[in-house]
Amino acid sequence: MFQKKLKKLKGDVIGKMVSTKPYISFVVVGRNDDYGHNFLGRFQNFLDNLAYFLEKYSIPSELIIVEWNPPEGKKRLNSTIKIPSKRKYLKIRFIEVQKRIHDKIKNPLNLPLLEYIGKNVGIRRSNGKFILCTNPDILFNEEFYKYIQKRNLKNGELYRTKRHDLTKDIPQNLSEEEKIKFCENNYSLVLGTPYNHYRVRKFLDLIKFLDKEIKNLGKFLLNFTEKYCYIKYMGGAPGDFTLMSKKDWFKCNGYIELPLKGYIDNYLIAIASSIKKIKLINLPKNIKAYHQFHGISSINGLTHLEDCKKNIRKIIKGEKIFKIKEFGGLKKEKLKEKVF
Repeated sequence: MFQKKLKKLKGDVIGKMVSTKPYISFVVVGRNDDYGHNFLGRFQNFLDNLAYFLEKYSIPSELIIVEWNPPEGKKRLNSTIKIPSKRKYLKIRFIEVQKRIHDKIKNPLNLPLLEYIGKNVGIRRSNGKFILCTNPDILFNEEFYKYIQKRNLKNGELYRTKRHDLTKDIPQNLSEEEKIKFCENNYSLVLGTPYNHYRVRKFLDLIKFLDKEIKNLGKFLLNFTEKYCYIKYMGGAPGDFTLMSKKDWFKCNGYIELPLKGYIDNYLIAIASSIKKIKLINLPKNIKAYHQFHGISSINGLTHLEDCKKNIRKIIKGEKIFKIKEFGGLKKEKLKEKVF
């Protein structure tokens, strides 16, 4: 009798452990250097948004914040940001990549923060079945959390959504619902997804009054560009929202770890779709990612656009233009971690 009770108790404990394993991991990279404008304020909005809605919809999850090369003389993010309390479903993990590690990495542009190597660090050390790589100034609307709660994500699929850029700062002292309502009423630029080739869709709108044959020609052009044109991989700021299973992240070897400034996120989308045959999925239109307003930092900016276009054309043809032996993410480094 005692053994049966012990066995049942053990089973209950194991069941609880399984139920609290993260369904989804959120991975971001940052440091306390006031990047862009009011970085800590934007970061706080991002963190509060996640914590509130993940708890509201009871989604077992974790947020991995990779603090890359922390500036000397400044507090670490984990001691500067207010950590939301009373969390049952969200674990928050700060992983630090110290300066001595940063200095060992090839970095001809002298970038103080290597975003995509940092994201690989988080992906490698994540525990979620699915991983969303994003940035610490993005807010997701409530429809996103409702979608994740249904647990319909699948292996072999890469999920994207549009980025809506805000035109002003989010006011202080708003509830989380009020913040999302503010975002809905204060965005301008919308960066499209891989399946939104603006020019061709504009063409379809212009010819919709013409006969069936012309419409079919327009649809053919749309399908052609979506399948063969590099443009479908270039838009939408995928660094702000790329979601797939951990298995598929490793299948793609994560982000390429090259000393480039820009478009590494676009390469990942092209490699996943064209070489690894992972299906690109456009999330429902009511799911939105809001990019908080900020200025342009001196370390911001993109280069090698034409090279990127040429490389993506090669990737579409199935060429493996980058020699990547295995998934990176500072595999051999033992990194400091603080968990909340």
